[in-house]
Amino acid sequence: MDNAALADALNNDGLGFACIDVYDMEPPIPEDYPLLHAKNTLLTPHQAFISEEAMERRAKIVFDNVQAYLDGKPVNVCKI
Repeated sequence: MDNAALADALNNDGLGFACIDVYDMEPPIPEDYPLLHAKNTLLTPHQAFISEEAMERRAKIVFDNVQAYLDGKPVNVCKI
């Protein structure tokens, strides 16, 4: 993603909102990072996956996948 272009689109009303959870660098994010001060932007620390609800949902997906596999009807299969 072109962070400067995204920040420009947000600041010039070309895009309404952005929520960023993954960055092109590891924190700490430098003060001059283009999205850090862009309007209508929510930056999170790449931990959105760690909520109790997300953990429960992922566990259910895993258990359902294992059961489907054991039943001979695998789901969410990645073909390489």
